[in-house]
Amino acid sequence: MNVQGDEPLIPPSLISQVINFATDNSQYPITTAVTPINNLGDCNNPNVVKAILGLDGRTLYFTRSASPFNRDNPTDISLSYRHIGIYTYRVNVLSKFCSYPEAPLEKYEKLEQLRALSNGIVIGSCIYHGELPHGVDTYEDYQIIKNKMEC
Repeated sequence: MNVQGDEPLIPPSLISQVINFATDNSQYPITTAVTPINNLGDCNNPNVVKAILGLDGRTLYFTRSASPFNRDNPTDISLSYRHIGIYTYRVNVLSKFCSYPEAPLEKYEKLEQLRALSNGIVIGSCIYHGELPHGVDTYEDYQIIKNKMEC
């Protein structure tokens, strides 16, 4: 399991959920978590990484862009998910992942999980509906998290 350093306040319940999801879904060599996006501001914010999911929980793509885009109703964000910086890896796939060079999409979006998808590694995403503190994406976020952790 890997919890990214920019997500210092991930709740223990989310960690347990991701572990259980990975255990119950062995078809996914990598698993991660997402949470619904509830406002257009987060949807349009490039610091909030979006995950595009298939019907079976498989992650189709990660992006910094507002996505997916509902052409008929641009304010509909009901299928928009924020990616949370937590992963589980099966040992054999972690070795493969580390051996791959940086992929063009990874370089373009600055998202390392695109290296896995670009090389055909399937990533499964569990949907988390609990309270989730914001991660550290900007200096302002750092100050907010620092103040919370010092209290």
